[in-house]
Amino acid sequence: MNKFYEHSALKRTFILLLSLLLVCILFFPTTTFDLSKKTIKFGVKTFYGLTTSLEKKDYLEILIDENAQEKLANYRNREPVKKKWVDIKILIDGEFCDAKIKYHGTHMNHYINDKYSYSLKLSKTGPKINNARRFKIIKSEEAEEVISLNFLGSEAGLISATGTFKILKINNKNVGSYYFVEDIKKEFLERNFGITNFVILSNTSDWTRKEGRPHISSLNNFHGHLDSKDDENYSLAVAEYERFTDNIKNDRLELILKQIDQKYMAKFLALMALNNNSHHVTGDNLKFVYDFSRGHFYPIYRPEYKGSDVSKELNFEAVPDFNSLVFKSFNERYHKYEWNHFFKLLLSVNSIRNDRDKFLYKFYSNRNHISNQLDSVFNSIKTVQNADYNHGKLNLINYSIKTLIDNTLDIYKDYISNAHIYGSIDTTAGTIDIALDAFAQIKIINKSTNQLVSILNGVIFSPDLSYKNIILSIKLPNKTFNPKKDFLYINAVTGDTLSKKKIYFNYINRTSYQPSEINGLDQAGIKYKLLNDTIYIKKGKYQVENNICLPTGYTVSIEEGVTIMLDSNIHFQINGSVYLNGTESNPINITSMDKHKPFGTFSIIGNGKNTAYINNTVVSGGKSSFFNGRLFTGQFAIYECNVQLINSTFSNSQGDDGINIKYSKVNISNCFFIDNYADQVDLDFCFANVKSSVFYPKKIDANGDGLDISGSYVHISECELNSFLDKGLSLGEKSTAIVSNCVFRDNLNAIAVKDETTFYSLNNSFFNNQKIITSYIKKGIFNDPRLYLDNSYDSSSLHIINGKIELISKIQVNENIALFDERFKQYLKSGSIEDRLFFK
Repeated sequence: MNKFYEHSALKRTFILLLSLLLVCILFFPTTTFDLSKKTIKFGVKTFYGLTTSLEKKDYLEILIDENAQEKLANYRNREPVKKKWVDIKILIDGEFCDAKIKYHGTHMNHYINDKYSYSLKLSKTGPKINNARRFKIIKSEEAEEVISLNFLGSEAGLISATGTFKILKINNKNVGSYYFVEDIKKEFLERNFGITNFVILSNTSDWTRKEGRPHISSLNNFHGHLDSKDDENYSLAVAEYERFTDNIKNDRLELILKQIDQKYMAKFLALMALNNNSHHVTGDNLKFVYDFSRGHFYPIYRPEYKGSDVSKELNFEAVPDFNSLVFKSFNERYHKYEWNHFFKLLLSVNSIRNDRDKFLYKFYSNRNHISNQLDSVFNSIKTVQNADYNHGKLNLINYSIKTLIDNTLDIYKDYISNAHIYGSIDTTAGTIDIALDAFAQIKIINKSTNQLVSILNGVIFSPDLSYKNIILSIKLPNKTFNPKKDFLYINAVTGDTLSKKKIYFNYINRTSYQPSEINGLDQAGIKYKLLNDTIYIKKGKYQVENNICLPTGYTVSIEEGVTIMLDSNIHFQINGSVYLNGTESNPINITSMDKHKPFGTFSIIGNGKNTAYINNTVVSGGKSSFFNGRLFTGQFAIYECNVQLINSTFSNSQGDDGINIKYSKVNISNCFFIDNYADQVDLDFCFANVKSSVFYPKKIDANGDGLDISGSYVHISECELNSFLDKGLSLGEKSTAIVSNCVFRDNLNAIAVKDETTFYSLNNSFFNNQKIITSYIKKGIFNDPRLYLDNSYDSSSLHIINGKIELISKIQVNENIALFDERFKQYLKSGSIEDRLFFK
């Protein structure tokens, strides 16, 4: 009997030890056992028999003196917590440098257990960390889900920052693991998105308000409820926000779409659906970047939590409810929150919802790759998290996020694949009425000709996301035509061809009527003829005393000999293609009504595919303007067009630019840019060929450039750039430029190469310039420029502060020119400039 009990005791002991071993393996899977050591320090804690290693890069070390600590303690005891900067020191590259911190976060979770979240600002005169100065230091307990969700947003091209985990040491004391991530400020937006003129708008976060609950307020879409900021353009952005929210309240979709970037919003909505979470667009969580150059509001993608699991608790009962699912994912009291209406409005727009569906289908098709990416993200933080506490919780978080995404994508696949076709054939009227009962766009292909008949959304959504079917009426090719057998119906998202088992047609005998409308420029005061969708402005002299904004969807053609005289600060805008058809003997003139009172801006706004053809046109006497949500810095502006600019002159602008062209494909030839106040020509984020043109300054502004290139691909040839008090040619912000056979005379700096620009030079001539080529980093967010020069330069004429020079043969430069010209020809046939430069 004693032996029996002795055996049972040994068995129980063995089972206990085995259980402990399994627990260790589960909760410390990346650690190793070393039983030769009694105790080993495990990050900030000590565990028996466990080893791990942290490197210097895994630590963030700061020093806070007693005075600053007292201030922080005082700020923390305020209601709400006061977020005011205090001076600290931070360890960067082995030296403690000046910096500032303040508290971050409104929720009480950021201020419990003697562990707090912070914002960090490095000194402007000190070193940076990864080319950045502004960061968030968020306690890991509030960020374990954030890192993977922000990673997905960043990979999709949204404004979203991804960071890493570090052990924070304050005054040489470990205080735990933190999420260290760059703050979304000026440097971040310029480096990653080319956004340089902006403000960030967000609601005040005073949770002592009457609602007695976090985030929401009945004033969340009131412009007076926005945080106040010290920015010279902030008041302009607030006014645009007022107009934006008023358009949303009144469902003015046409105006709303002009204030947003539709591709960006489609991606944003895709990520919202993928994570099934609307928390980050609720109340003071929602933050907008307003970009003055594009006139667009961009919401920042900043989820803080994993979304709600798809379950019956969310009242998800049918495929049509997929679009509503994300708005039911958060606390029920937020379901009627005002900004939900904005995102529902966007989903009611076919083009945005179609793009959202295509982005989601890419996620569905690459779900295994996404799963592997999320594993990599979590694996990258386990070492640091091990040093704070066991990461069994991390494994669970990763698993739950991947499960949520999988379940959401499964529901989405059912939603996007569901399709049936119904219709009636009217042989008398010769028409076919078709109902495409599908949530995806459907392509209709004529099988005999293989031509696209139509691509259409057969189901549309209202702003409350209720839906209805629409009927497509198309011409019957012949009376024997059978749309069930003779058409192919293809899901435009999945690429699947619908089975004939899901296609139904009958016959009907009736006729139909299609009304039409024509809008003119009756109040413009300019003689014109409207033919189809083209406005022909007739020859004559016109004095324009009020702003003109021609409607989208029209092409504008201006005859030779037209003179448009604009009154002081007046803006003339064309939204679409334009043809300025001047001749050498009878040019088109755009000028000020009074030479002492400059007009604002003459602008052409395209969609990436529109044409701006300008021949024998003379523009002078303008300045700049803020018009319809966009800030124009010169007298003439062209955005998002295919530009042909020939035989024209731009002079005497009193603004920053004689002409400014953005996000466009550009051919400039035989033009004169003279006597403009600052820069003669500004090309921003363009693909351009500039040839046989002359640049000459008005010697007033010492900072003016002849040709200012930013973020662009350019070939500049056979041009003259003379007498500039600053730079004849300025190349910056990751541009690629080939400059050949140009003449530079009497400039302070003939050519300046900056900020990660790649520069090729061939057969250029220089006369009486103080500096021929200057190379440096102007903005610390960029790396060194690269210069490829032929052998015609004397090293004493080069002023290289930053950058590397490589001497190459003329044959090599000519090869690059040929390659550029070929790519330019190909690119003219490709998609919009914005697709290439702004989106990933």
